[in-house]
Amino acid sequence: MYEPSYSPDELARIGQLLLTKSYRFAKTMPHAPHWYSVRREWKNEEEFVEAVLFIRKHGYSEPYAGRNYIKFKLNGFKYWTMGDPIEDTIILNRAKCGTAGAYDSSAYEAVAADRQKTPAYQVEVSATSSTKVN
Repeated sequence: MYEPSYSPDELARIGQLLLTKSYRFAKTMPHAPHWYSVRREWKNEEEFVEAVLFIRKHGYSEPYAGRNYIKFKLNGFKYWTMGDPIEDTIILNRAKCGTAGAYDSSAYEAVAADRQKTPAYQVEVSATSSTKVN
């Protein structure tokens, strides 16, 4: 079983950050459906940087179009940036996962064991790509 190198509280915080931000559908890439969040639209830039650094530290490498990207799976989505230096990173991408990854099951098991309940947030995505957190 996968052993995460982050705490359940850290995962819960990052999950809450990622799930409560606004995302736009990338209309220019219908062949690779995904959404993106813009750094300047986050009310707290430090939270954007925190999320990006978490993804880069705890993610996995996945190839796309001849290039590898560091991605992190959480709540049925995979998140990634374009790999620019942090000061030049302005977009955080996400796409729906076909299947849950090892991160999903082990991370949620750790959160549930630590808190004796399931995580306090769930994501629902409507056809209009808006996000609702419960």
